Amino acid sequence: MRRLVQWGMTFAIVLGALATLLAHDTSAGFAAQDGEYLVASKVFLKALGERFGARVIDVLASFRLADHNFADSSHLNYMGADEISSMMAARIANRPLPPNPNYAFPSNLRRGLPRKDIPPYSALVLRREFDPGAALQLQYVQSKGVAPVPSGTRVGVVAMLPDNSTVTVPARVVTRGRVVADTSALPAQSNGQVLLLQLTAAGGKWARSR
Repeated sequence: MRRLVQWGMTFAIVLGALATLLAHDTSAGFAAQDGEYLVASKVFLKALGERFGARVIDVLASFRLADHNFADSSHLNYMGADEISSMMAARIANRPLPPNPNYAFPSNLRRGLPRKDIPPYSALVLRREFDPGAALQLQYVQSKGVAPVPSGTRVGVVAMLPDNSTVTVPARVVTRGRVVADTSALPAQSNGQVLLLQLTAAGGKWARSR
């Protein structure tokens, strides 16, 4: 029987009489990586593991503070969640931790740096080196009170590249909330890249999002 139990910032996967503690943290804790805090958490996790006779999986100190892993100054995005989940899975399977990905990322989008031209509806998209580069499909949640863009409407997608330049590529609304962009003109990176995208009118520019 498998159960998932939570004590504060620690999850335990219970398999029959065996338990494995998975150390996790608040988003602020991941962002801070305070040395004194990490030492104290190890003491807590060790005591908790001994109390319940459980194996402890703790990768908090190994988590890399890459800018593309955060949605803002403290919250993890889907890439940060995927990275720490992969690290936990490797430890559970007694495998070496996966190497930290070295994705190219715009330098002027550092975590915590306020920018008025990056609204909340900008999309952070990971483009791996093996991903096909001809087209990109984006899905949006329609905001209440905002008129939908009709299917077939020609729009644009503006991408901020790792060198901080921007490129506008043609796109089309295929169904409500779904846009397909022609990304064949975007330059590729050998180790993959993180792109910041904004939906705009056809031929539009950065920070003039819809």
